[in-house]
Amino acid sequence: WRQADYDAGNVTGTENMLATARLSGVRRFIHVSSLAAREPSLSRYGRSKSDAESLVRNAHLDWTIVRPPGVYGPGDRETLALFRLARNGLALTPMRGRGSWIHVDDLAAALLALAQTSTPMRTFEVSGPETDGLGHAEFAQLIGAAVGRRARIIRIPKPLMLVAAAGDSLAAAMSGRLPKLSFDRARYFCHPDWVARGPAIPGWTPGISAAEGIAATADWYRAAGWI
Repeated sequence: WRQADYDAGNVTGTENMLATARLSGVRRFIHVSSLAAREPSLSRYGRSKSDAESLVRNAHLDWTIVRPPGVYGPGDRETLALFRLARNGLALTPMRGRGSWIHVDDLAAALLALAQTSTPMRTFEVSGPETDGLGHAEFAQLIGAAVGRRARIIRIPKPLMLVAAAGDSLAAAMSGRLPKLSFDRARYFCHPDWVARGPAIPGWTPGISAAEGIAATADWYRAAGWI
């Protein structure tokens, strides 16, 4: 709910990890951040990630920062709602914009590659093979194909997205749960450019296209009984 909650996990948590690395004599430090850190004014989450990056950059270690975009794959519950909606023939998207996505296996391989080489004081934005990202409608169509439905795409203007966030936040507060569509997420979704941009990680290239990865994720969801 609060900035302090995000800071406790992302900022204080990173500070504790850096302190432990120094005490343990660990010199190589790979910090997993987020593309959200690129626009810290948009969300509490992005601000906390940006503040954590600042701590890493001033830590006097052999540091590397990795900024993943949206991560999807087997077992993921964050994108599950998009698959369930597409199965019902619908896709709700912002009016415009493009974004990058990465399959969890590709992200894991990228982190392992970084662990085996020194790339001091560098920040990498990683993504799948689609170097220019995907439009929101493109991503929704891939999900629809993976679940065997032609999803009807409904583009939602930013003001309406914020109204929906207000309604969900109110309902969440009354029920004691966290909102699924917070103001943070609404502002994040409506930002037009979440495309990851280089540089390339030495010794690593993404191998799972969005079409392949989304289809495999849908298969996993079906096998698990999630969709």
